[in-house]
Amino acid sequence: MEQNRDPISLIKVGLRKKLKQIRFGLDASCRNKASEAISEAVDKYLNANNIAAYCPMNNEVDITRYLRGLKNKKLALPVIENQEMIFREWLLESNLLMNKWSTLEPDPSVGRVVIPEIIIVPMLGFDRKNHRLGYGFGYYDKVLRSYPSALSIGIAFSVQEVENIPSEAHDVALNLIITEKEVIKNADKKFGTENKARLNKT
Repeated sequence: MEQNRDPISLIKVGLRKKLKQIRFGLDASCRNKASEAISEAVDKYLNANNIAAYCPMNNEVDITRYLRGLKNKKLALPVIENQEMIFREWLLESNLLMNKWSTLEPDPSVGRVVIPEIIIVPMLGFDRKNHRLGYGFGYYDKVLRSYPSALSIGIAFSVQEVENIPSEAHDVALNLIITEKEVIKNADKKFGTENKARLNKT
């Protein structure tokens, strides 16, 4: 089966394996300290009302404690329905449900669908061109194309950086990537008027 895959897919398979090992190699103290630093950096860019985030899994960056403390913001989490990613409102007083990927998501009977203005994106790896490597399902690429005016913010640990993430036609580069060490802005990506305003506030 491997020999039938195209070269880019094979490179991504290898990168995913390597980057999973790197992230799992980070101890809890290191992850927690880095997640706190990333939370502080993210705060400068949340100049909007509707914010889509995620519940972390597999040692991903965890900024949920910070998000729970936000005031006057409508938070949303990803849900896969009919093979498409949508965002449902995260009501902090309501219990989240465990899905088949063992991640938490809002109860569809409670959380309304939210149109995001900012999308905070998890990842396995990234490069200096703001290309992102995910788990290979393509849900985030599709949803980012669906909301082109939304500010996309990828968050990751600095050790997840690689020299090059092979890019395919369906891949969508992120506006920003934030690690515990720096903020990487996408110099090549065209920013809409709303996103320019958000960035200029920082």
